[in-house]
Amino acid sequence: MDNRADSSLWADTPFALLKIPGQPGGPVCVNPSVLNVAIEMANVHNVLLRPLNAIYHQAPFISLPVDVADFMLYVTAWADTLHHHHSLEESLFFPMVEKIAKEAGIDDCEGIMGGNVDQHHEFEPKIAELVKWAEEVVAGKKTYDAVELKRQIDDFAPILTQHLHDEIGTLVRLENCDGEKIKQAMKETADEGAKTADPQVIMHDNFAPPTGLLELPGEIRNRIYDFAQEPDQVRLVYKPSRHHEQVKQTSRQFFGLTQVCRKLRLEHLPIYNVQTIVSIDCLHTASYVDTFILPAGVEPKQARGNLIIQDRTPAYHVESVEEQISTQAIADLIALSKKNPQVMFKFDDSAWFYPLLCTLMLRLR
Repeated sequence: MDNRADSSLWADTPFALLKIPGQPGGPVCVNPSVLNVAIEMANVHNVLLRPLNAIYHQAPFISLPVDVADFMLYVTAWADTLHHHHSLEESLFFPMVEKIAKEAGIDDCEGIMGGNVDQHHEFEPKIAELVKWAEEVVAGKKTYDAVELKRQIDDFAPILTQHLHDEIGTLVRLENCDGEKIKQAMKETADEGAKTADPQVIMHDNFAPPTGLLELPGEIRNRIYDFAQEPDQVRLVYKPSRHHEQVKQTSRQFFGLTQVCRKLRLEHLPIYNVQTIVSIDCLHTASYVDTFILPAGVEPKQARGNLIIQDRTPAYHVESVEEQISTQAIADLIALSKKNPQVMFKFDDSAWFYPLLCTLMLRLR
């Protein structure tokens, strides 16, 4: 399966997502607790921007009446979520923040969040117009028109996007405040949000049951597989006897996805093999390749792998290099890698591997 959508079709545009504070390109804050709050708020704001981008992208492709009804529900649910978020900010979070800023002696602490509130009032009436239009479309009073929907979004989205970005800058200005108090204010606001959110906002007569992974479009599954990556290098260890050094094997938390069923294995295993750097002992090169990279029934052009080959066998267990490593297995792996760039491998820093590798490369020429 190789039907990935172009990245420009994803919900990162046209309204720019926020750079996460503390990460490259994002705002900088020296107060860890305030930074934590700024990160959380930036993530929330991106959660608000992605659905708006999705609405903007999908609008031209909606035509069936049932899809129009569902799409209008999505629009109104997004607007309701945004309004709920900003209402909590104005009634709880901003007043608490201004009080904390005053205690810290921050310049212009009175109304420090006022500019953000002014921005709320600038775009909220236009979003209310969008909600009214969506409800009239569902009621049959208006005809769904993607051009009109995008026009209304264009009318408020620039100031909304600017606001969502600006608010993070305001929070970063609080770095000289008591960070724990800022975190507590954020927590109290979030707790109140959980209590007052409308759990019925997404309910609908045509509400579909949960969709299984294999029922999702291929490009969505590929996107999910991209996120199912091991956080670190995977180290596989063979333990033939208790006389060998017992090294803890790395947990492979996402490998289990390849074991669910045959179809998931066929789809995810090649992606997993490319994304995951696996460290193996040189003695087990052949068995690993035969099991995971080029098992029976897999063509060489379909093989995938990313290996680091190490020498972890104690010297007293072998008498020679030839006994310690299968030169044919390494030669076969080099040949496979030359034919298929999706099979990648390298040796670790054990010095004696390099002349051996050079010798093998010369044999293959």
